[in-house]
Amino acid sequence: MLVGYLSKRGIEIYHVRGSNGSQGIGVTKRASGLPQDLRPLGLDRLLGKRLLIVGRDVSLHIKRRYPPATYKDLNKAVGVDIEELFPIKDPSYYIKLSEQTTAYSLVDIWGWSKADTDRVRDIFPFNYIAPEDALFISEGPELSILTERGSTYAVAHSREGFIACSVINDPPGHSIDRLLKGISRQTGGVKRANLYGVSDKALVDALRTLVPETVNKQSKPYPVCIDHAAARDLRDFKTAPAQRDVLKNIYRAMRLFIYLLLASTLSLFITNRDYDLAIGEMKDKISAFSKESVQEKTEDDYADVLEELHKKMEDPVDHLQILDLLAGLLPEKSHVTRLNLNDKNLELALMSTDPLVIVKKLGESDMFGVIRLKGTPMKDARGIYTFTITAELR
Repeated sequence: MLVGYLSKRGIEIYHVRGSNGSQGIGVTKRASGLPQDLRPLGLDRLLGKRLLIVGRDVSLHIKRRYPPATYKDLNKAVGVDIEELFPIKDPSYYIKLSEQTTAYSLVDIWGWSKADTDRVRDIFPFNYIAPEDALFISEGPELSILTERGSTYAVAHSREGFIACSVINDPPGHSIDRLLKGISRQTGGVKRANLYGVSDKALVDALRTLVPETVNKQSKPYPVCIDHAAARDLRDFKTAPAQRDVLKNIYRAMRLFIYLLLASTLSLFITNRDYDLAIGEMKDKISAFSKESVQEKTEDDYADVLEELHKKMEDPVDHLQILDLLAGLLPEKSHVTRLNLNDKNLELALMSTDPLVIVKKLGESDMFGVIRLKGTPMKDARGIYTFTITAELR
């Protein structure tokens, strides 16, 4: 899986191998920088999952209540309200149904600039997109505390994914306590806090009094949310490719087809030229040999041999014509495994599901005279016959 992490500093692209199980995952950085400074992914990278993570510094999050409704209807309602919810021009968004009762639906909404992700599509054509905090998931209710670029964040998550998030302010104990009280009804109590790069002693001491267990996690050379992305089903974050991306892939495929066609044409041209040169050299040698034989003629008479040789030179067999004819006559799932041409006697070793059709088609051709089946056709377990045909060229 390829993962792009979008932040104010640009985009970082990672190759993620494996799943976040007992063996862990392998994460390798492929590129980083501003989108306009990076090269687009090659054709070999356009297969499989390509997840774009929208970092918390380029997205906004709110919780909002709506009347009870299905997820589909809630998504439509948020789409109507989205420009009023966030101070962003032409925003994109993602929603998660946090809580639903007979009286209301509580919805988590993330919004970000569509222009930012559109610029990323040019170099990273993603087919999944997710806000950073929405990716966090765990077996039970937990907190992940992260210190990044001078700020500390807390993300609460469980088996159902994201629950809530908060920026940790001074005093840190008040921020954590407020967050825990706000989610206590949903979680029944957070059992563990995972610390990533946290060095604030006051925060650590506050967590030890508020949470039964605190675990210092190893710092990562990549965003922590990538570990959570590798552990969860990404179907909720699937996005339809933009029309221009579809057209771009079609154009790339057309260019590749044209390149292959040109290469094939060039190869055939060179092969044909080599055949012509070889035939010309052979004719020159035969002509020189004939003249020397005539000049050095003794009492033995080679007139009949020379006459036959000249006749054969005047009416040479066109090998390419035979190959073209066979390509047009052979039915599907049939191919030639060996071809032997001796004067005007042709021997073909073939593989086909229907030998009789091939014999019939060769017999109907003006190029071949008597058609004979050599030996007995052998049938393998797939129902394919291997057999040999001899024919006389007219």
